[in-house]
Parts: sequence; C-alpha cells; structure tokens
Amino acid sequence: MYDASRNMSPFSQPSKAAVPKVLQSFSSRKLLNVARNEAVFSQGARADALYYVVSGQIRYSFTSPSGKDAMLSVFSEGDFFGQRCLTPHGRFFGTAFALTDSIVLRLSAEEARTRLREDQHFGALLFANILQRTHEYEEVLTLHLVDNSEQRLASILLRLAHHSNSRDGALKPIFGISQSQLAEMVGTTRSRVNTFMNRFRQQGFVTYSEDEIVVRPELATTLKNHGR
Repeated sequence: MYDASRNMSPFSQPSKAAVPKVLQSFSSRKLLNVARNEAVFSQGARADALYYVVSGQIRYSFTSPSGKDAMLSVFSEGDFFGQRCLTPHGRFFGTAFALTDSIVLRLSAEEARTRLREDQHFGALLFANILQRTHEYEEVLTLHLVDNSEQRLASILLRLAHHSNSRDGALKPIFGISQSQLAEMVGTTRSRVNTFMNRFRQQGFVTYSEDEIVVRPELATTLKNHGR
C-alpha cells in the first residue's frame, strides 16, 4: 500500500498567510510537495493523517471492485481532506492524488483527534470546511435529480472554477480534469460532455485545451435561463 510519508519530502515553507495560524501550532505538521499525478494516499490505506491543501488541487476518487473509477471530489486551497482519520482504526475510502503540482500540510491523526477535543479554534475551522463540503454534496445530489446533463456540467464547471481559488472567489483556470472525468461528475457520457463543451465554446462561455479549462462568468446565464 502506498505510504505518502515514505518518499515525499517536505517542501519549502510557504508564506504563513497560506497556512491558518491554528495549524501552524501542530507539532506533527509536515509540508509535502506533491507532484502532479502523485498519490497522497491510496484507497484502503490506514487513515493515519489529516491533510490540508496549501496550494494546488487534489483529486479524490473511488475504484469499485470491478475496476470502475469514480471521481468524488476535487480539493483546493483551504480544504481539509482525509477526515476518516478522525475515526479510530479508520481506512481511507478513496485515493487522493494531485491534479496539479501541489503543497499539502500533513497532520497526524492522533494529534488531530486530540486537538479536535481540546482546541475550539481548530474544531471551528474543520467544522466550517466539513459544512461547506456537505452543502456542495447536497447541491450535486440536487443537480442529478432535477437538472439536465448540460445544466449539471455548467454548474460543475462554475463550481470548480470558483473553488480553484477559494480565498477570493474569482474564476480561475481548471487544470488536470479531462472530459472523461467531467462525464463521471455529471453522470453522462464523454461524447455528450464533448458536445456540451463545444457548444459552450461556440457561445464564448469557455475555452479549453488538453490540460486547461477557462470558464467565463457568462456561463452562469445557462442556469438562469433554465430558472436556476
């Protein structure tokens, strides 16, 4: 099983503003430089650490026994992931790997559980992040129930573009996500996603290449026009 701490070295110290003050006080903290496509942890591995994204993007996916891969989420700057470590003897439900070169802060599970009980500031920070993710998962579920595939794709692109720079809410380029992965998130086929993406590009809502998608704010009009 992949052990992230075995071959990932600490990265140069980022600005303190990039790491919340409450996390700087963790004695177990370790900054990791995660290269694009490198795994942070693997599905089924012992959940021995909590992670915080300092910069970059982390893809979280689940692989079924039959080998089918499903992308569950994308974590960006300011996100925690690996919360299964907060349950004793937990194991990671999926695999996390970098979509882009990223800097991740690793916190030991033991210290995270202790601080969660004793430090209200850490608890508030972690709870706020979990609550935000819960709202996003509710939105995704709603999209699958009431919206058509094109609207779901527009919503997902806007969310990814906003979330890739979560500190200021501006739309930023989306890196490292293929049309096949978008199809997984939308719940449709790659060919349909390609059709929708071409339509969005013709309308001036997006531009894209093999590794980058640039979303324009006007894409939101596709949702407004459908009563969203």
